[in-house]
Amino acid sequence: MIGENPLEEVRRKREKGKKKNPRRIPLSEDEITKFLNAIRDNIHCPKAARPQHSYYYPFLLFIFTTGVRNEEAIGLRVGCVDLGKGHIEISEVMARTIKGSNSSARVRKETKTGNIRYLPLTDELRELLRGQIEGKEPDDLVFPSPRGLSINDQMLERRILKPVME
Repeated sequence: MIGENPLEEVRRKREKGKKKNPRRIPLSEDEITKFLNAIRDNIHCPKAARPQHSYYYPFLLFIFTTGVRNEEAIGLRVGCVDLGKGHIEISEVMARTIKGSNSSARVRKETKTGNIRYLPLTDELRELLRGQIEGKEPDDLVFPSPRGLSINDQMLERRILKPVME
């Protein structure tokens, strides 16, 4: 009775769950510890490198400890860290744009899900962040680049993370 299929142009529902990339294998706790120690101790850092790998240790420790996305850690402002109440507010990110991931190309926007999250502070995180926010204004970045701008995570990956992982 019906000459054409009215659902012909309707896409099929996606299968539940993302396709897993077989090349992506999560790091074990031991591997994470070795990696962070290598960064902290500048084990694979060329002597002439500026900045030294250890400059990024607080940033990387924060990401591994909390599990936040790169853009959330890069855009974290001092005013979002409340040492008194013992939590961190994750409410915005410094997102990449088509122009790139350098500080002038990034824009502030809401988180991926649009939700505000509060992460509890462990004693280790409290001490780490205390050193990062001391003497800074509420709008300053908690983890600035050596030049005081936002961290370029693509350059960090290319120049530091991959060489250390290899």
